[in-house]
Amino acid sequence: MLRVKICGNRTTKDIALAVAMGADAVGLIVGVRHRSEDAQEPANAAILLRSVPIFVTSVLVTHLIEADQVIRLHATVPTTAIQLHDAIPVEAIEAIRTALPHVPLIKAIGVTDVGSIETAYRFAPHVDAPGPPFAIVLTQHQRARRGLAPEGEGNLRRRRG
Repeated sequence: MLRVKICGNRTTKDIALAVAMGADAVGLIVGVRHRSEDAQEPANAAILLRSVPIFVTSVLVTHLIEADQVIRLHATVPTTAIQLHDAIPVEAIEAIRTALPHVPLIKAIGVTDVGSIETAYRFAPHVDAPGPPFAIVLTQHQRARRGLAPEGEGNLRRRRG
């Protein structure tokens, strides 16, 4: 079954459009460790949560890598699910799982080469669901956002504008 999550929602209009277009889930980017045009403050994300319809999954998308930071952030922005990025250790994921047992966890893997598939398999047992299909999202690895490439490389929005 194909499911669609529209990420980077910053306004109630963004959420309404995503829902109108059939999104199963909407992502709110909060807690980043690099430049992101779509990131927002926790207080704003918490307000936006009120506009997410009951049958649409809200997803806290964060790049924080320490379990206690993610748990505190989720207390402020209590989404239905959490999507974890970057080099968050398996131990941190397990700590989040223990603290928030009823919150589905999704692990995003930035695809850089064939080794990214091995990384996905390493994290799969630690996120939802307990068996195939696992809650793994393969994402475009954007080097510019992580300070690894010249300004603008890997950022389609910037190149178009």
